[in-house]
Amino acid sequence: MYIRTRFYVMCRKIRYQLKLLPHRPRMFWHRLWVRKDEFHKSLETDVRALSLMNAGDADRYAAGLARRRKIAHDRKRQRVASVKTSGAGHKGRKR
Repeated sequence: MYIRTRFYVMCRKIRYQLKLLPHRPRMFWHRLWVRKDEFHKSLETDVRALSLMNAGDADRYAAGLARRRKIAHDRKRQRVASVKTSGAGHKGRKR
């Protein structure tokens, strides 16, 4: 009986991983580095992959996405602040 239940548990885990398989390369690519812009499409929620995840993976995905969005937001704020302090605005620039 024990072997049969372990087999079914293993089959469920494999089926779960196979369902997420088409989404893994894109999720890996989006996590590869944090983008400079907080509105980059890699920082959008992948609803199709999220609908297939279990609760634990969905929580980790949401936490990682929030962390990457915050990093991108802070980088954008630093860039805007450095442009403002350096005085390089649109008024004084020659083309």
